[in-house]
Amino acid sequence: MDVILTTSGDGFDFPVSAAIVGMDDGGATAVALSLFGGNDKGTWWGNKSTATQTAIQERAPIPVNVKYIKAAVEYDLSWLPSADVTVEMKGVGMVSIKVNNIIFNKNWGS
Repeated sequence: MDVILTTSGDGFDFPVSAAIVGMDDGGATAVALSLFGGNDKGTWWGNKSTATQTAIQERAPIPVNVKYIKAAVEYDLSWLPSADVTVEMKGVGMVSIKVNNIIFNKNWGS
């Protein structure tokens, strides 16, 4: 089991209720860390930006670039052969990434 991580537009949080941290046994936390868990500042998970993070940061938020983000997600989840990946733009500056039944809405662009 892992601690449940919930996502916001640009970060993670974990739910606490009555001083008990929520737990996940469905793999959502592993998927979240695989896609968004790194950075190049050496201060967090893995200490290297993921392909997904790089694609979201370096590609302009326009429809033609959705395919590059999808390819990056598939690359980062190569350890999960059953991943069903869908990527969509959600308005201006937002991308929605769905992996199986797990949805991440992330800020895209500045």
